[in-house]
Amino acid sequence: MLKKSLVALAAVLGGAAAMPALAAPALKCAPPVIQVGDVADKVVAQYTVQCEGAGALTVTPSVTFAGEVLRGTPPYEVTATYSIDVRDAHAKKVAQDAREDQVAQGVLRASTVSVAALPSQFAAQTEWDAKSGTISIEEKPGVWRAFNIQHVEDAGQSLSDAGVASAPVKNGRSVSKVVLGKDFSRFAGKGADQPILTAQLGLRDGKFEVLVGESRAASQKAVQDALLKLDKKPADVTRAWALASIAQFLGLENEVRYAEQAVAAHNPQLLDEFQHGLQRIKPYVLPR
Repeated sequence: MLKKSLVALAAVLGGAAAMPALAAPALKCAPPVIQVGDVADKVVAQYTVQCEGAGALTVTPSVTFAGEVLRGTPPYEVTATYSIDVRDAHAKKVAQDAREDQVAQGVLRASTVSVAALPSQFAAQTEWDAKSGTISIEEKPGVWRAFNIQHVEDAGQSLSDAGVASAPVKNGRSVSKVVLGKDFSRFAGKGADQPILTAQLGLRDGKFEVLVGESRAASQKAVQDALLKLDKKPADVTRAWALASIAQFLGLENEVRYAEQAVAAHNPQLLDEFQHGLQRIKPYVLPR
């Protein structure tokens, strides 16, 4: 039994100690530091993976990933936390205490075929955008949390949580898929009939903001399609919601009014509830 457990442990570790450092375009992740647990326990190994800027002159934050690899069959479930630190090299070397605005923590989902693969996986879930000074971490598939770094006069670097997007920040821009579904109204469709738009995001004062003009342009086809579908079946309150909800988010008052008029004409008893649902959608504000 012990022999089988040791074989399983070796498979999980995957020769991590001999594995060279793996590099992302802007961050270099070192081989994992491993503390082996009791092979009879559910935890096979505890690990730490340190990622730094790729060069001495590269201004990037350091990111530390840590957690446990759980027993089972590959891919192994990984508990993973991350910590971002924007103190300069000297402050870290002398173990100077970090200010609250110099560090950030979070949790991400992961699985792995071996501990040795973790550096490359975490590098792939981390994106550094030098243009905007933003680091993005993929906390779960399709959900990226971004942290913006700004220089504070006489205080060094400062880190702020920019928010969540559907893609990492590149060249100071990102996108967010906005689903205006059942959380807002029972009139929303299901599955492919859910009203969905892609908001274009920029950064202002270290936070995501919706870029109105770009978002309207990117959603023009979605608005037109919703309008055509409503015209074909104006009594369908689900189609009215699809048009009105997208238009409400984009601040298109005429399209919102057009959908409300369709409801008033064909389903007047539902108009108050329909409008109450729309009030939950704030123009240009990303749902939380």
